[in-house]
Amino acid sequence: MRKNFPLWLILMIVVNLAIFYWSPPDLAQGMGKRVFMLYLHVPFAWNSFLTTVFAALTSCLYLWKRESEWERISRSLIEVGTISAFLTLMTGSIWGKMTWGTWWVWDARLTTMLILFLILCAYLIVRDVYGDNPEGQRVGSIISIIAALNVPLVHLSVNYWRTLHQGSTIFRQEGPPKIDGDMFMILLACFGIVIYWSFCCIKSRLLKVENE
Repeated sequence: MRKNFPLWLILMIVVNLAIFYWSPPDLAQGMGKRVFMLYLHVPFAWNSFLTTVFAALTSCLYLWKRESEWERISRSLIEVGTISAFLTLMTGSIWGKMTWGTWWVWDARLTTMLILFLILCAYLIVRDVYGDNPEGQRVGSIISIIAALNVPLVHLSVNYWRTLHQGSTIFRQEGPPKIDGDMFMILLACFGIVIYWSFCCIKSRLLKVENE
C-alpha cells in the first residue's frame, strides 16, 4: 500500500527551498548557518516552550478536576515538547560547532535549555514507571509544572548572565525585533509548520490512546 508524505513534511520542504530564494544571506554566518540557527533551531525552541507551558496548564486542570483526559493531553504535549527540546539542543550544537568551533559550552542559555530537556525526560520516566496509576499522574503533573517554570529562565538567561549565545532578536526587552522583514515572515512560516507537526503528533497520540 502506498503511503503519502505527511502534509507538514511537504510544507517544510517547500519553505526550506523558498529560504534560498527570499531570505537575504548573512555576511558573517552565511546561508547554511542561518538555515540551522534561525529557520530550524528557533522554531523548535519556541515549540518546546509552547508545548511545555500548555502541558503545565492541562496538568493544573487535571490536578483540579481529576479528569484523566487532561492528563492524557498533558502527556502528549510533553512528548512533543521533549522531542522539540532535543532538536533544539541538536541544531544548536551543530550551529555552535560551525560558529564557535565546539559542540557544547556550559553557557547560560544552553545549560538552562538542557535542564528543561532533562525535566521533560524525568516526566516521561515517571509516567512510564507508574503507568496509569493516579499517583504517577499526580507526580507527573507536578513535574510538568516545574518544567514550565523553567521556560522563562531559559528565555531570560541571555539577559541576566554573560553568555556566548546571542541575545534576544525577536522578543526583546529593549524594543521591536531586530530582524529583516522577509526573514521574519519565513521564520513565522517555519514556526507554523512546526506547530502543525505538533498538532498532528498530539492528535495521533490521543487517537492511539483512545483506541487502546
